[in-house]
Amino acid sequence: MELCRKALKENIIVYLETGSGKTHIAVCLIYEMSHLIKKPEKNLCVFLAPTVALVEQQARVIQDSIDFKVGTYCGKSKRLKDHRDWEKEMEEHEVLVMTPQILLHNLSHCFVRIELIALLIFDECHYAQLESNHPYAEIMKVFYKSDVNKLPRVFGMTASPKFSKGASISNLETLLHAKVYSVEDKEELEQFVNSPKLRVYYYENSADSMSCPNENYFMKLEQIKQQCVSALSRKTDDHSSLHSIKKMLQRLHGNMIFCLENLGVWGALQATRVLLKNDYFERNELVEAEGQSSADSLCDIYLAQLASVLTSDCMKDDSEADLSSVEILREPFFSRKLIKLIGILSSFSGNQKELNLVGNLIKDEDQMNKEIASRKASVTFVDFEETTYKVDSTGATISSGSSVSLLHHYCSKLPRDEFFNPRPQFFYFDETEGSVCHIILPANAPIHQIVSAPQLSIDAAKKDACLKACSELHNLGALTDYLLPDHDLVEEPMQDFSDSESLDDEDSRRELHEMLVPAILKGPWEKQEDTVCLCSYFAKFSPHPVVDRSYKEFGIFLKRPLPGEAERMKLDLRLACGRSVMTELVPYGFAKFDEEEIILAEKFQEMCLKVILDRSELIGEHVSLGKSDCINSSSPTFYLMLPVIRHTYKNSMTIDWKLVRRCLSSSIFRTSKDAGENAILDPKSNLHLANGLKSKEDVVGSLVYAPCKNTFFFVSEVVLDKNGYSTAKESINHVDHYVNVQLVYFNLLPVVIEIFNLIKQVLEALTTEKCNEHFSLERLEVLGDAFLKFAVGRQLFLLHDALDEGLLTRKRSNLLYIRDQSFEPCLFFALGRPCPVICRKETETSIHSSHEGNDVNGSNAEVRCSRSHRWLHKKSISDVVEALVGAFIVDSGFKATTAFLKWIGINVDFQASQVNNIRSASTIFMSLADRIDIAALENILGYQFLHKGLLVQAFLHPSYNKHAGGCYQRLEFLGDAVLDYLITSYLYSVYPKLKPGQLTDLRSVSVNNKAFADIAVHRSFQEFIICDSSSLCESMSKYVNFVRASVSQKGLVEAPCPKALGDLVESSIGAILLDTGFNLNLVWNIMLSFLTPITSFSKLQLNPVRELRELCQSHNWNVQFPAIKEDRLFAVEAKVSRNGVSETCCATNLNRTTAKNMAAKQLWSKLKAQGYKARSKSLEEVLRSSQKMEAKLIGYDEKPTDVLASYPIGFEKLAVHEPLRSNGHLKMHPVSVEPKKVSKPNVGPVSMEIEDNTNVILECIGDPRAKKKDAAEHAAEGALWYLKHGGYLEDKDGD
Repeated sequence: MELCRKALKENIIVYLETGSGKTHIAVCLIYEMSHLIKKPEKNLCVFLAPTVALVEQQARVIQDSIDFKVGTYCGKSKRLKDHRDWEKEMEEHEVLVMTPQILLHNLSHCFVRIELIALLIFDECHYAQLESNHPYAEIMKVFYKSDVNKLPRVFGMTASPKFSKGASISNLETLLHAKVYSVEDKEELEQFVNSPKLRVYYYENSADSMSCPNENYFMKLEQIKQQCVSALSRKTDDHSSLHSIKKMLQRLHGNMIFCLENLGVWGALQATRVLLKNDYFERNELVEAEGQSSADSLCDIYLAQLASVLTSDCMKDDSEADLSSVEILREPFFSRKLIKLIGILSSFSGNQKELNLVGNLIKDEDQMNKEIASRKASVTFVDFEETTYKVDSTGATISSGSSVSLLHHYCSKLPRDEFFNPRPQFFYFDETEGSVCHIILPANAPIHQIVSAPQLSIDAAKKDACLKACSELHNLGALTDYLLPDHDLVEEPMQDFSDSESLDDEDSRRELHEMLVPAILKGPWEKQEDTVCLCSYFAKFSPHPVVDRSYKEFGIFLKRPLPGEAERMKLDLRLACGRSVMTELVPYGFAKFDEEEIILAEKFQEMCLKVILDRSELIGEHVSLGKSDCINSSSPTFYLMLPVIRHTYKNSMTIDWKLVRRCLSSSIFRTSKDAGENAILDPKSNLHLANGLKSKEDVVGSLVYAPCKNTFFFVSEVVLDKNGYSTAKESINHVDHYVNVQLVYFNLLPVVIEIFNLIKQVLEALTTEKCNEHFSLERLEVLGDAFLKFAVGRQLFLLHDALDEGLLTRKRSNLLYIRDQSFEPCLFFALGRPCPVICRKETETSIHSSHEGNDVNGSNAEVRCSRSHRWLHKKSISDVVEALVGAFIVDSGFKATTAFLKWIGINVDFQASQVNNIRSASTIFMSLADRIDIAALENILGYQFLHKGLLVQAFLHPSYNKHAGGCYQRLEFLGDAVLDYLITSYLYSVYPKLKPGQLTDLRSVSVNNKAFADIAVHRSFQEFIICDSSSLCESMSKYVNFVRASVSQKGLVEAPCPKALGDLVESSIGAILLDTGFNLNLVWNIMLSFLTPITSFSKLQLNPVRELRELCQSHNWNVQFPAIKEDRLFAVEAKVSRNGVSETCCATNLNRTTAKNMAAKQLWSKLKAQGYKARSKSLEEVLRSSQKMEAKLIGYDEKPTDVLASYPIGFEKLAVHEPLRSNGHLKMHPVSVEPKKVSKPNVGPVSMEIEDNTNVILECIGDPRAKKKDAAEHAAEGALWYLKHGGYLEDKDGD
């Protein structure tokens, strides 16, 4: 307790022997500081332990000892990816027990701030040494600074302050800013703790350390190692990576040989189990190696196979051998050294020499204890000058030491395939001022090379270069403000999940949105107005079938007129039993209402809505109308819906006030005072109801309520030959049976009308499938999605040079009215029917729980409030944005769509200078021009490049990194986006009658890597690729042979398609798009020539998984996709069973989805070959019966950027005064202009004019030449080039 009290006052390091109660002191300290740590305080206690085993052990001790919420974190903590995850952890826990590497990571990326840590405990704190790279030292050097507002109390625990050679107590104290203390009274400690006694024994070394019983194990270990190396060699041809991984495997192998020699089989088995705990940092520390993800995977395989071999030999009677048994004290279970040691221990009778040695050790320990006890001076606070990089906006900080692992992590997240593994390469050079490190980053990184400043050591030079690299990557946007890769994605799951999602998953995909009401329906009329003038519209209904039913004529009255589009809009409303009614609003000028008429109209509307939606309120003796203030915040809309009489001959419309007053005259709506004014009716000639005598005229066309059935009936006529005493049911007469029938006047067929302030295409774009309309957003969504992909991708491509192909981000707008539900009458609130649930900003969370609206039991549990909040799926929101974009594209073109996107917060504008800069920068790739036949490739593409560096870049695979950096992946990203839009535009225009789902399916078949790969094979693109991977070349060759083989030669199993083939098509289109200045008309024509292999649709196959599922649904089969991951490869099995069918196929790939698709396709083909097929018509059959229309490029109205602005050889003076319309009659002659002054006399620029019959002039001024003829030829060369690339001249015979 004395040490605990000291720890409350200052930072201390407790030095006690193992098992002497250090953890107990730490637990007491946590308890004593509970006022700072316990919730609701925001502070934390962080308990650090250097190994996974210690983390788990110490967490259990804390949980068992005191009532604190303890969180345990070790290994990679894969589930905690960002600051939001850690904020949640800190809200739920009070003590975080973790390995130091995790805390260092969290502090570096500002997931956890050191100011929030009230108590920081270091177990085994002797690892914290000034010259060490241990995370303990990094934490204290980088983050424990005097300028921090609030620093944690530090409590260290160790059994040996001088842990290693060169370590000192003073260094330990300086680094931890703490003083070492121990128990002064050892005798008192002995009363509570049994301290271990030190004994030293000697034995002779074995003459033959390679004992015969172990030789078999050495051979087995070597065999396992060789198998791992062979498997690795087959998977990668990156010699640098291969050498590094082999080196780490050899170190691990040497450690296991050492364990086998010195401990025996049992000891080696325990070592493998420790190393297989997935704490790679701990493993790398033990084997003294740098960690790499690929090396970790290979070492896991090696250790797993070794553990399997050793476990089988340690088993006895199907269980692990008992160590206490004398029978196992033999080789090879125990090593010869251990057996000798056990023998010595069992027969030891005392030896003076050994006792003297023990005495000396005890003296040394006593001397260290005295040194600790005599240290009276306080520890001086020292800020260590550690080189760091800090982001001011977040506080994220990395040191030069942690930058090495961060750079490796960034490279591991770059786009990769099975033939390219992005990783940094390090080269070291000795210069006069010190060691220098050169880092070569992967070809698809935004920077190519980083050079360190001269340093005293290679390690320091490496750290300096890595810190510089991380700094530049952040400045370029490749690292976030938390200093993490922007594309740090969650790894793919290892198992399949059913289509049903948990509520938590459902909640994460749903958002609460307020339904926006059109402005014309929101304007109320003022009560104090004597006369209100409202816009009137006749609601015209045209039923189908025509003789379906008749509709009462109604009018809609608004404060403001509808937009012209809404006035012209017709809406086909679906009804039950396949019926429908075409609805339109016909304008009929204005209608004036005095104060009394407004009150009557409001009461009538309130009555209508009660009759239609709230009939339960009409059961009582009296229903009050107009008492509550209808015009309030709970009424989102303000309009009147009244019966009208049309006067066709006058083309006018009047309100049927007689009917309004008659309906409101019902006794159920009248006060007792009004009821007394009723005329006295003759009981013999009138009907007797529960609420009094009623005339026949009053009853016909009204509603009556029968309590016995709890139902309202509509009275169409009165049966004259019967009366109340006629038999109704068995012996009961009508009087007894319907004694409580009440009357409500209302002879109108209720009609509910939805009004939208939208044009028809926009309405289509806002309507999801759930609304059960004849139209939905899906077709427009397909087109809009493709345009968004192109427009946003283009803008990001030009704006961010550092973004690789995996970093396309899309924004969403939450300011849209989205119809995601069919009309629910009970949730309809308008003027006259105020919403009972008043929703405000501060109450919306409690009113709308996140689980609300989940249709668990088949009923809609969603609460509708006064602000019409509703839960919308995030995908519905993005689909609507895409559909609105599609509507603008079809109706108004690219320019209008771009303006709309800007209005909703998605800026896709770009500057011509951005295009010019990227085109000009492509000249760096011309150093590789001799590795590719540019002329032949241009002929294949049907396009002559101005910036030929773009063409070289388009065929440069990222595996090739022997130049200044760069590859085709960014061009691939751009080309993929434009191809998606062009092909979608083609399909949208060619197949206008396809259903939305069929259009989506056809698009997915056409726009995918495999379809593009077939184009690449058709045009022999694989012959031009620049790569540094023999495996890729071999794979492409196999696939090309497979595609070109006959059907009989192909067989059932398809050759794997290398992604690089499809990438080449996308990157080449991206290069053409850039070179033309985004001239989509030109790229459209090239794309049409490309489409031949994929638009034949002779062998259509949709997503294989989907097709397999549909086939299984047709035959009521079960289908499963179990998956495992081994050595970075996913193995997915497709299994079908039930009803006597049992088939399976398996496939492997680096990507889990690809492996799943491959397995599903194999199984689908297998079942199809056996004669099984789905019940629904295939897409191929649908296309055969569909009429094809002319292909059109939809919506393109942009002007391409000036292609000459960045031309490298000097036609910058070329100017087009107006676009040429035709070739015309070309004429060339010199222009008389005043020659400019040049360096040589008598030499000036010569101009050339080309005139056609429209008097359009193209002027080109060539470079100054000594002769006028040479200058004219230079000007003509530029003009001809421009005319050719502008599409004004035909390219004859490829010349």
